[in-house]
Parts: sequence; C-alpha cells; structure tokens
Amino acid sequence: ATRGRLLALLSRGRRPPRDLAPVQHRQWVDEAVVWTRFSIQSEEPGLTEHGSPVQKLQQRLTVLEARPAAAAASPLPVVIVLHGTGSAKSWTPVREAMRRYVARGWAALSLDLRYHGERSGVLTGE
Repeated sequence: ATRGRLLALLSRGRRPPRDLAPVQHRQWVDEAVVWTRFSIQSEEPGLTEHGSPVQKLQQRLTVLEARPAAAAASPLPVVIVLHGTGSAKSWTPVREAMRRYVARGWAALSLDLRYHGERSGVLTGE
C-alpha cells in the first residue's frame, strides 16, 4: 500500500511528451556558421491541482541555433548559452560565445529567458 502511494505521488506530475510544433523562421550563413532562428510552443493550457482548467497564454519561444557549416546536418554536442540580466539571446556577447563553441565543433543554442528580448513584449532586432 505504501509503495503504491509513493509511486502515485512520484508520477503525479508526469505527462506524455507533447509536440512542440517547431517552426523555422530564418536561416543564414555567416563566417562558416549556420545560424537558424526557430520557435517552439512554450505554454499550453493546464489543470489546477483540483482539476479545473487554467488558461495560459499560448506563446512561442524563439531559439537561436548556431552550427558549424561543415557539419550542418550532423549530430553534434550541444551547449546552451544564456544571456545575463538586462540582455537577450541576440546580444553580441551571447553570439560571440556561441561562435566560439561552434569553432570547437559544437552546436550552440540560445533563447530569451522570461521577460527578456522577444519574451519581454518589446521586440529587439536580430
């Protein structure tokens, strides 16, 4: 009985994986780096702990990906590069860090944390 309650508690928050509905927005090559800007679904309607529906704003999370042009379609190790407070994924130092990883044969991803960049409600140029 105790084991069953524990297993039920552990699996309470589990949901099957969902389709993130990726959409590619733009791709370009710059100095042997393939840059891709795409978005995925980031919010979905959910339920409260009492089972009543919670309406969440349907948002898309924009991601910036950088890969070596010579290995654009190959599986690569990936690093996620995050911005600091008061900046965004398109900030020059973030892109420079991504470029350094790409030069070492890695793929790099960057995204705007909540309330930053494209997720702040204020659009920034890329």
